[in-house]
This record gives sequence, C-alpha cells and structure tokens, in this order.
Amino acid sequence: MIIFNGWKSLLAIPVLLLGAVVGLLATRGLAGGLLLGGVLVAALGFYLNRWQTHEDPATGASMRRRERQGFFWIPVQFWGLVFVALGIFALVRGI
Repeated sequence: MIIFNGWKSLLAIPVLLLGAVVGLLATRGLAGGLLLGGVLVAALGFYLNRWQTHEDPATGASMRRRERQGFFWIPVQFWGLVFVALGIFALVRGI
C-alpha cells in the first residue's frame, strides 16, 4: 500500500519512470536514469509544494498557504533528492 499526501504527489511516479527511461536510453547506464529522474521529481516537488496565494471567499482577505504533497510523510522534492543521491552513488560505483 502506498501512503501519500495529496493526489498530485502521484504525478511523481510517472515523472520518475519517464526520466529514468530517457536517462537510461541516453546514457545507457543506471546512473543517468536515476539522476535525470531524480532531478525531474525534485523539480516537480518544489513546484507542487510552493506557497500559493488564495482569497478567502467570506472576507475577501488574501491568504498564503502551502499544499503538502508527499510519499510516506516525506515531501516529494526530498524523494527527488534521494534519487539524485542514488544516481551519484551509481555513477561513482560505475553501475
């Protein structure tokens, strides 16, 4: 069972897979796929978890709030950074 916060966080799965496939095809190695997929997921996470301005319909006041999108209570952008670190590790190991 996948535990996630917010439906938009499910976008990270196809983005990671697409980036990994493109990276694998372009570099013919696991490291390139993990690096590209991780960078794309981190960018998506930073975009989804940004501060947004909303207007309260009752008072008309402007409010700022942040939506939380993540897997297993960890924000999506940090999962992207984990995959980037795994890609760097694979690059150093020569995988």
